[in-house]
Amino acid sequence: MNINRLTIVLALFAIGLTACSKDEGPEPFPAGTATLYMMNEENGRTTLGNSDVYITAEGNFRSAQFPIFDVGETRGIGQIEMPDFVNMASEVAVRPRHGYVICSPRDIVAFPSRTQAIAENAAVYRVWVDSWIRDQERVTGANVRFLLGRPDEQDRMPAWGSDLGALNWNDTESRSETLRIAIPASDPKEVEVIFPYEEEVPIGWTLRRNELVLNIERGHFDPTEYRMRIRCHHIYTEVTLRTDYVY
Repeated sequence: MNINRLTIVLALFAIGLTACSKDEGPEPFPAGTATLYMMNEENGRTTLGNSDVYITAEGNFRSAQFPIFDVGETRGIGQIEMPDFVNMASEVAVRPRHGYVICSPRDIVAFPSRTQAIAENAAVYRVWVDSWIRDQERVTGANVRFLLGRPDEQDRMPAWGSDLGALNWNDTESRSETLRIAIPASDPKEVEVIFPYEEEVPIGWTLRRNELVLNIERGHFDPTEYRMRIRCHHIYTEVTLRTDYVY
């Protein structure tokens, strides 16, 4: 009787561990993921989605318009993160089980730190190669899965073009109020704030855990609406912010 009970307990424990392991990590193939039998240029030259990306006879992805980034081996679309956008290649090797990012070079900018980042509202192809397609021993293409979306699919950053509201200077108390923005980074090296359309601004910022804290650094300024860019890792967004006085 005790042995039977022990067997049941162990079985339930094993089921629990299996369930937990299945819940770990992102969904390998999120909703909207498409499957493509991508034939190479000698067997129909299938292109990826609405792009000009195709597979060459040598087994490479090639494009005349878009840089292609190999992000290494992943378990599916859901694990594909944005690359550092440093080495922009128009042709890269097709490798089963590897993930790729394909985007427009116009959506990538360099920040003062020389870090490259892609716009939050950019259109991005995440591509995952399942396996080769073969005709006997000859490779004729690849089984590919892809998803067209945005760099920040989890909406962890402020949306492009959103209004953060007002950042005020309390003139009675001669101090700045603060504005806090949740961002997906806690390392100051992974965060950058710039005002690309202004030469001088009265706004300063600090990073406290996963919050960007904005304040006005001096009490003499003209109330203004600013366009501000926030970089987190290799994604950036552009938002608006107003400065004003309160009494």
